[in-house]
Amino acid sequence: MFFYLGKASKKKKEEDPMGNKWAKRIKDAKAIKLSMFENSASELKLSDLMKVTKDFSKENIIGFGRTGTMYKAELEDGTCFMVKRLHGTQYSNSEFSSKMATLANIKHNNLVPLLGFCTTEEERLLVYKHMPNGSLHDRLHLTDWSEPMDWPLRLKIGIEAAKGFAWLHHSCNPHTIHRNINYKCILLDVDYEPKILDSGLASLMNPIGAYLGTYINGEFGDVGYVAPEYVRTLLATPKGDVYSFGVVLLELVTGERPTNVAKAPERFNGNIADWIFQLAGNYKLQDAIDQFLVGKGYDDELSEFLNAACSCVLTDPKERPTMFEVYQFLKAIGQRYNFPTEDDILPSEHGDADQLVELIVSQDPWRSMKRCSDKYDE
Repeated sequence: MFFYLGKASKKKKEEDPMGNKWAKRIKDAKAIKLSMFENSASELKLSDLMKVTKDFSKENIIGFGRTGTMYKAELEDGTCFMVKRLHGTQYSNSEFSSKMATLANIKHNNLVPLLGFCTTEEERLLVYKHMPNGSLHDRLHLTDWSEPMDWPLRLKIGIEAAKGFAWLHHSCNPHTIHRNINYKCILLDVDYEPKILDSGLASLMNPIGAYLGTYINGEFGDVGYVAPEYVRTLLATPKGDVYSFGVVLLELVTGERPTNVAKAPERFNGNIADWIFQLAGNYKLQDAIDQFLVGKGYDDELSEFLNAACSCVLTDPKERPTMFEVYQFLKAIGQRYNFPTEDDILPSEHGDADQLVELIVSQDPWRSMKRCSDKYDE
């Protein structure tokens, strides 16, 4: 039995060695012109992207995520784009085009610009501005760098990312829950300014008829980042985003991953938030801080930052701060660095964001409506 499965898997791999069998199926659509929101790239065709990515071969993959696979596309003139192949949506071509036009209008300095898109009979491709320094995951956890990130850079990334998420929650029209915050959705431009990827995409990826079992496959978000209440309520909320962002903040200050925490006891089976609260319960919270950062004149800031992160991952969502409050906390910690402080978050709209909820999966239409009504009746 196992021999048979192994042979089948090997045969499948041999049939698609470049991982781009899907792209070869759309060769007849190569003449399709991309719908671009930027005039500088208005003449791009699908054939242009297929040429420079070798028909989207796996050697051009620069990232995987819950919503799709990301490819690097460098044109002959040196212009670079990121092209995401979506895993699937519930919308027709016309509905999808309308949704893309809406997402393209969500613009902020801390969001990755959506430049355009392309639809074929079977595929949906999104075109983004290229971020040359990769993701926060790449910079924080991969070993290709000469030394770990210093504290001022980590703090800057935390502050600016918080600003972007706070803008989505409190000032974006409409208010937007990200729903998939993790260290791979925070990209870094040439100046290491953080840019948030996939804003508004999660709601497009929620298939009709999904059921609770899809949580195991990451339907609610990436493992280690999902707010604990999601499996019970089936509702995405701003406070759920705060929890996920709190995990990112814990990664920045500890240098650890969201799961498989290296400094945890050998038999520890929890995630980074579980580990943090275990340390706090033993009055050893300071032991969580990345030792590379300790003793370099930042210790007070590290403690304040760690406390802010801990407040974000509290089990009870009502006890967590809003994303605007998180931004304010972090900005106060970084006052001495003179980071850019130009704010575009409207204070008058802060209270409205907490009323926003989104259904994550539609296990049963009647049950889902009842959960929503119960939430509003609280």
